[in-house]
Amino acid sequence: MNRLKQHIPQSFLEIHPINAKEQGLEDGEIVVVRSRRGEVRVPVRVTDSVKKNTVFLPMHWGKILGSDLNRANNVTNNLVDPISKEPDFKFCAVAVERYKKRKERIVIVGAGAGAHGFVRSYRELNREDEIVIFSRENLPFYNRVQLPDYISGTQTWQDLVRMEDEEEADMAIDLRRGVSIERIDRAGKYVVDSTGTVTHYDRLILSTGSRAALPKNLPALDGIFTLRSRTDADNFRQRVPENGHIVVVGGGLLGLELAASLREMDIRVSIVHRSSRFLDRQLDALGSQLLHEEIVDLGCEVYYSDEVQLFYGQSKLTGIHLRSGRVLDCDLLVFAIGTVPNIEIAKAAGLEIRRGVVVNGRLQTSDPDIHAIGEIAEYNGNCFGFTAAAEQQAAVLARYLHGDIASHYRGTVPMNIIKIHGFDLCSIGLPESPNSKEYEEIVFIDKARRYYKKCIIHQDRTGRGHSRRRQGRVPAVQGVDHGRHRTE
Repeated sequence: MNRLKQHIPQSFLEIHPINAKEQGLEDGEIVVVRSRRGEVRVPVRVTDSVKKNTVFLPMHWGKILGSDLNRANNVTNNLVDPISKEPDFKFCAVAVERYKKRKERIVIVGAGAGAHGFVRSYRELNREDEIVIFSRENLPFYNRVQLPDYISGTQTWQDLVRMEDEEEADMAIDLRRGVSIERIDRAGKYVVDSTGTVTHYDRLILSTGSRAALPKNLPALDGIFTLRSRTDADNFRQRVPENGHIVVVGGGLLGLELAASLREMDIRVSIVHRSSRFLDRQLDALGSQLLHEEIVDLGCEVYYSDEVQLFYGQSKLTGIHLRSGRVLDCDLLVFAIGTVPNIEIAKAAGLEIRRGVVVNGRLQTSDPDIHAIGEIAEYNGNCFGFTAAAEQQAAVLARYLHGDIASHYRGTVPMNIIKIHGFDLCSIGLPESPNSKEYEEIVFIDKARRYYKKCIIHQDRTGRGHSRRRQGRVPAVQGVDHGRHRTE
């Protein structure tokens, strides 16, 4: 059964094009298949591989997260031969009709990648349900990942906007900008916003994202920044001094991309990184070394295994003292040392909280009418703090809320992409083999050109990927996650 599910991961009903046209059905729509014994609810596939007036429902699915609406046995008889114990032939007369869900109001808290992905995915499936979105920022949906390019001027604000006002109207959404949610009343199924307005919901989606992590006892000095929003970027960009020196604390994806953007502006940049190499959880030692060489070639000064201990300045930052004893004079400092999930409102509502808001495969919290996606969602003990995971969760949730009960989340393979002009880097899944007995590595490398590709194979299964050449240099590391087939 597991192999069948890997080959065909989701239940479906095949129907002939003529019958589909008679029923007004389109490929991918959810249908209800009924017999006198029971019913099944699955997506429909329109194909001429089945005869007219005949439908085909594969039968290797059992219960999914407690629901048995995928089981062909629901509609067929359950007779078993008393001698051989073989079941009877699985065929019967059925009626097929489009699934009709009751109209609902879906309220979304937050307007980041998860919320944007949900709106687009859901509106492809459903135009009737009401969607209300609360955004703390008085801005349209925009791409926060590209803020470093916005700071350098490589991209304009318009380049970052993901949904224009006209498209908002076409999507039939109510985006309440500059309004935050202060309280969730689970019993009454409503939220109270920062204006005091009460909004009732049928389904509530928490997509509140995260905020920048900061060290304890940080002094209130002018010149210390984080970068999580357009407001942060605008404030920082206005303060970038000509021929100045900026310290970036943190050598993760954001820190490195920001450092590269600042170098495009001819700003002196120092990177202070607590670990002994860049992206030590995403790359192997060689990948980190090649990345280091690229960052140094950009003109960045790098200080590994170090961290800020003291800040100099009266009201404005003038320099820092590192644990190693080094003293760096600087004009500005940016912390890019990770994020903290915004789970406070979920915690206050009494939802189950660990590192994030605990969810099941349907992205349901401990309250089945409240879902969580994006950086705050904790699934199987993991929080997936990257855009691809938020968008994948949003798509799964959209299908489930539209009626596809087979749609469920199974986790997202870690994927990290550095977006620095001049070279490409991508890491997917495992950066290194856990052992040499069960895993093997295929490596392509040209150190002179800083070209590096690695593929990790587990039990004859591998991920496939491709790298792009830009300016002749492509450091790339690719892997798989414990043998699961991936094509990201």
